[in-house]
Amino acid sequence: MLNTHKLVFGYSRDKSFEFPDIHCKKGETCLILGNSGTGKTTLLNLIGLLLKPTSGEINLDGQSTVSLSAKEMIAFRANNIGIIYQKSHFVNSLNVADNLVLANYLAGKEQNTARARDLSQALGFEELLSKPIQFLSGGEQQRVSIARSVMNAPKLILADEPTSNLDDENCGKVITLLESQARNIGAALLIVTHDQRLKSKFTNQITL
Repeated sequence: MLNTHKLVFGYSRDKSFEFPDIHCKKGETCLILGNSGTGKTTLLNLIGLLLKPTSGEINLDGQSTVSLSAKEMIAFRANNIGIIYQKSHFVNSLNVADNLVLANYLAGKEQNTARARDLSQALGFEELLSKPIQFLSGGEQQRVSIARSVMNAPKLILADEPTSNLDDENCGKVITLLESQARNIGAALLIVTHDQRLKSKFTNQITL
């Protein structure tokens, strides 16, 4: 599903990253571990088509993404990649339901309110759909972020430090939610983290 090869990105002549190859199959979870400054978020942004590599290859479901134009990258990301950021990046003037269907709109799809409702039920925030997003707690916003990432049934879900500020109980809950949602749509799940608690949960790991 996801394969990278000899991926390199340079911010400047003096600061660049060379990344190990990644192979993550459909329905599989891959863990990218590393301390601050090792390039974890840079790698996620490359795979999520938010940055373009200096050299190397990124293939998603047989499609090479590095040769896409900027316009093609936007469309490809919207339809094939779901991203859960450390900071949620919601539109505060919209309620929860509208933030969810916005993902459909940005992908050029019909706004699927039924899917938004089904995901809210599965993730336990159905009663919040009409609530302004800015009034949700951090934990509630995280659940909405997970729902938003799978609104378009992507082939790949990227999660950036999804458990870094959580206690052990909620850490386990969030990982279970991520895995179940990825499994439900047959997506590969890539978790970028420095959280050592996750090392025992996944066998497919790369340490930067």
